[in-house]
Amino acid sequence: MGLKIFARIKLPYIIRMKEAELISTRLPATNEFSEFVISFYPNIESNDELYNPQYPDNKCFFIEIEAVTELYNHDDYKETQTGVYSTYELPEDDQLVIFSMLKNRLNEYFDYLSEMTKMFWIEELPLNPMSGAIAKRTDFVFLHPDCKISGSSRLWNTYSDDFQTDIRLKSVKTLTQEIADKFSSTYIVRDVWIEYKNKAKRSLFSSEYTDFIIYCAIEAESFIKKTVNFIRERNVGKDIVLDKLIDTGKNNFVDSYYKIILKYITGKSLNEVEPELYRNLIIIYKLRNAIMHQGTIAKKDFKSAGMEGAEDLNFDTCLEIYNKLQKAIRTTLRLLTPTIENII
Repeated sequence: MGLKIFARIKLPYIIRMKEAELISTRLPATNEFSEFVISFYPNIESNDELYNPQYPDNKCFFIEIEAVTELYNHDDYKETQTGVYSTYELPEDDQLVIFSMLKNRLNEYFDYLSEMTKMFWIEELPLNPMSGAIAKRTDFVFLHPDCKISGSSRLWNTYSDDFQTDIRLKSVKTLTQEIADKFSSTYIVRDVWIEYKNKAKRSLFSSEYTDFIIYCAIEAESFIKKTVNFIRERNVGKDIVLDKLIDTGKNNFVDSYYKIILKYITGKSLNEVEPELYRNLIIIYKLRNAIMHQGTIAKKDFKSAGMEGAEDLNFDTCLEIYNKLQKAIRTTLRLLTPTIENII
């Protein structure tokens, strides 16, 4: 039983070492990993393509992980013989789970390291859910749990971040003059929700799914409130009904703004035009409330949000939520455009 994960991870930050010497440490066993060794490498020329001559040799740019999990059995996977050691081929879903466990264990350790050294990083060590890689680049292999790693021999699979060309995303368009110039004809009113759109997307691709939901909720709320207030400010004192709807619609922004207020302004609510997009907003709103009130999302919260059977958030689910949110905003803007154009 068991499976060894051997990985070399290029860090998204630099660790300062006292001496230019290899540092290895063994972490306590957990339910996920019976063995877990982290090695910090100094910036020396023998570290081939990861060497950076612009920095002193007591800087660490990458770590190596040698970990054994008993949750997976090497016998369940195809074995490939190599001149260095035998490796095992795992399906992507299994790789993602294993890398997610690695990420959680590493972030626990780096949180401790930050406390002890007073070095800190703006982000946790991220997981790239598209490629299953941690940080900027991850070299890795899956091995027999008893395999001994040679100090000089290395054989890797390599994953690097490249969000633009991943097959799960729509095809990337090349920049043209038409695209560059089209902004002025599509711009109506923009504000803070763009910042939260970017934060949501960044959280999605860093596998920070609770943060992702919170940022999606802020994006959806700030967008609709900013846009409706833009209309209200140009009709101050002229539309007492809209004033009253805005003043009373503070508790449930989805129902108040995307249904009632949008219906009042345009004659159509998002629920009438795109019920699926409206339901997606309800999902975001209810999951956000669960996080804010409980700090986590329980099964009952998924059920309440209309996601019965879900036990956790994952990349594909969140990507669908994100895409539907962006479509909901575009649809709502399309409904509001005639009103906005009339008051500009």
